[in-house]
Amino acid sequence: MRLRIWENLRQCGDSNTFVGVMADLDIVHPGTLSDHVRALEDAGVVEVKKCFVRRRPQTTIAITANGRAEFERLASGLNKMAGTTS
Repeated sequence: MRLRIWENLRQCGDSNTFVGVMADLDIVHPGTLSDHVRALEDAGVVEVKKCFVRRRPQTTIAITANGRAEFERLASGLNKMAGTTS
């Protein structure tokens, strides 16, 4: 699940992604998504920002530069193991 979240964020580029959108994309309960995002944040691969918009809480997630580099390293290693290149 974390790799799927990470990949979705990587595909979004430098833009922030709303937690609600991530929950819709992954068809995962927001509480479960929150746990996985927290683990990715603790690892330093995503950044979470919380604010209020018109008195409603809004949480956005973005991949960090370190997260992008780590994802590429991981993908390269998996491709080598599988005998493919990207």
